[in-house]
Amino acid sequence: MRELFLFTLLSISITALSQEDFKVIDFKLLPTDYSAASHNKPPNDNNGEPAALIKIVTSEKGFTFELGSALAPIGAAQEKTGEIWLYVPNGTRRLTIKHKDFGVIRYPIEIAIKSGKTYELRLKTPITTNKDLLGTGTVKITTYPDNAVLFNYANIEYKKDFSNVAGKNQFFVKLDSYVTLDTIINIKPDQLNEFTFKLVKKQGTLSIQANPRGANVYIDNDKIGNTPISKLLLIGDYNVSIKKKGFVEQTRPIKIEENISTVIDISLVNYSTAMRPLKIGKSISFTLFAVALIGGVSAQLYANSQMTNYNNTEISSEAQTLEKNVIQFDNLAIIGFSSAGFIAVPFAIFSSKMRKMKKKYGI
Repeated sequence: MRELFLFTLLSISITALSQEDFKVIDFKLLPTDYSAASHNKPPNDNNGEPAALIKIVTSEKGFTFELGSALAPIGAAQEKTGEIWLYVPNGTRRLTIKHKDFGVIRYPIEIAIKSGKTYELRLKTPITTNKDLLGTGTVKITTYPDNAVLFNYANIEYKKDFSNVAGKNQFFVKLDSYVTLDTIINIKPDQLNEFTFKLVKKQGTLSIQANPRGANVYIDNDKIGNTPISKLLLIGDYNVSIKKKGFVEQTRPIKIEENISTVIDISLVNYSTAMRPLKIGKSISFTLFAVALIGGVSAQLYANSQMTNYNNTEISSEAQTLEKNVIQFDNLAIIGFSSAGFIAVPFAIFSSKMRKMKKKYGI
């Protein structure tokens, strides 16, 4: 008789606590969430209007949902990670939530439900909040890196040393540039529960093909191998260089993104082909330089010979002709030497660039 009384008392206590802890704690419009209008071809209600979406935040399962007397949910409720998606018609004013263990909530919706909008309903359940029935445990969490942040299923941030309801609890460990860790921890009551989590940096794939094969590949001046090559890299920005003796080096910036393969397929340019414009420029400038220099020297020599004849002649008419020739060819010599000096500049530039390219590409 005593055992029956205790069992009945415990059942009444559990039922009362379940009803107290099973309730809606928040309902609001999500003005910047467009899931209702864009996610996976959202349905229409019986009037042909786009359905509204209620995201019910809970980690529990086994719920059924009912609306007002003339309305019904559109399609089956969709269970997502940490929440349930329920499509409802425009103008829904009441939502009934049922669970075989927790009981029933008849919730009057005070916000006008509009077509194509997304709303959030936060649900409190006794499984995750009833400390009297489950007890509490102390939790100490260590993360690597140590500046990672801890969140529960409702995206509420937690400190790494805390007390929590005993049992299985879902947590997320997050940090920029690292893969988010989704984990279930089993907290035992009345004791210290220690957990260690190590995050992995987000990575992407770099794949490089080059023609010809066997080119050296450098990432930020560090050699990583030869083409063809495929390598996992941490997400971020890099400079990749592809080098092969006898071919022009190729360097370009790349961005590695999480779970995305960045592909480079390139044909290297033969050094001789790359050098051809410089060779042609050097050859033309040298030819023009030589012509101008030879012309200047020839004009100067002829002017000198005319000057010698001018000094030796006693005939005035001949002297006048020789004087004109001296002046004319002196001017031609000046033009020739000046042109040679001017043309020597591009010749020197082409020669310098060729020397630098030979040194750079190991020719």
